[in-house]
Amino acid sequence: MRWIPWLLVFVLAATGNSSIRAQTPGKVLYGFTGFPHDVTPTSEDEIHEIIIPNSNIYAIHMDHCLPWREALNDGPFPQWLTQEWDRIKSRIPEGRPVYIALTPTAMNRYTLAEPCGPAENIFGTMPRVMRGATFDDANVTRAYANYVRRVVEAFNPTYLILGIEISEMLLTHPEVWPAYETLVAHIRSELRTYHPQAQVGIEVVLQTLMRRDIADKVKPIVEASDFIGISFYPYATEYGEAIGLPALPSGAQQWLFPLQWLRTYTAKPIAICETGYTTKEIKLPTQLKEIAFNGDEATQAAYLRDLIRIAKQDHYLFVIWFVPADYERLLASKNTSEDSIERIWVNAGLFDSSLQPKLAWTEWAAWEEDWCCPRPRGWPAGTRYGIPSGNSPQRRR
Repeated sequence: MRWIPWLLVFVLAATGNSSIRAQTPGKVLYGFTGFPHDVTPTSEDEIHEIIIPNSNIYAIHMDHCLPWREALNDGPFPQWLTQEWDRIKSRIPEGRPVYIALTPTAMNRYTLAEPCGPAENIFGTMPRVMRGATFDDANVTRAYANYVRRVVEAFNPTYLILGIEISEMLLTHPEVWPAYETLVAHIRSELRTYHPQAQVGIEVVLQTLMRRDIADKVKPIVEASDFIGISFYPYATEYGEAIGLPALPSGAQQWLFPLQWLRTYTAKPIAICETGYTTKEIKLPTQLKEIAFNGDEATQAAYLRDLIRIAKQDHYLFVIWFVPADYERLLASKNTSEDSIERIWVNAGLFDSSLQPKLAWTEWAAWEEDWCCPRPRGWPAGTRYGIPSGNSPQRRR
């Protein structure tokens, strides 16, 4: 699944920095990507009022551009980017673990990421020595290594991903994979010297991983990593089938079978880096056919209930739910077309567009049976699950 480039600034603004806190053995961490539901000036704060008291890890997803020129020369990053990082860091509660997802790839998952420009919504130009370069090119390696080091110095992460949904590279351009493996091996080795406490991995799409040839090719890098990161949106099975992936079963087996299979694939620790489930049917026109993404509130709640149970059972490191709230208003403000891929996750929130809790919100609270965070300083008394007591989650009839 993909992130939305023009919305990334909101995603980044919802996350931040903190000193590393050791994770209690066997205790799963739970968090959200701080994705906004609207474009109003208060939308970020409203989302934070939900996610801050109801999580114990912060997720930062950097998947838009990369300051290749500045990183290659180890020079100052664009001002807008450093200011954004400062704003990110200011939002993280003291002592909360940080998870960061980085990638050297563009959204297509097989070419180099677009270079950052003078503003967050403007791409720059690639350094001449890197135009057409492979992932294992010396200049690419130097630039990406410098970039990763600067990110680590800024955010001090507990968990770090070096490739987002990188399994998709093997679907379309498997010939690029060996060069990517070489790059990651180099960065991982460097990290061991200056940030050895961080756990380092890659993120793969679970349905893609279940294709035998891809599972075999990914296995070496997984076994060399500290953990395997997973992107999993089980309701997107029809989309996966359309691009050549094995179909997921129906009913609850749509998620139970893949998650059970995953534990047999590797003994490495598992982290759910991004997940969600739609509560409305979405139909997306494509060049091949119209693809359906089906779901409802009851199914979303069932998936989350099982996911939390399995996460505890199999000792996952963390679980990150993508959107906290539906973002229909956000898409409407952008006049998004019917075939826009952004529509896939629009109704995957645990709250609706008006920030009313869905059925699954009461399931989210189940993680607190293991580890519950104290109410943040200044949070109003009489709150429950981050919502004023008068609006506490109720199961809809």
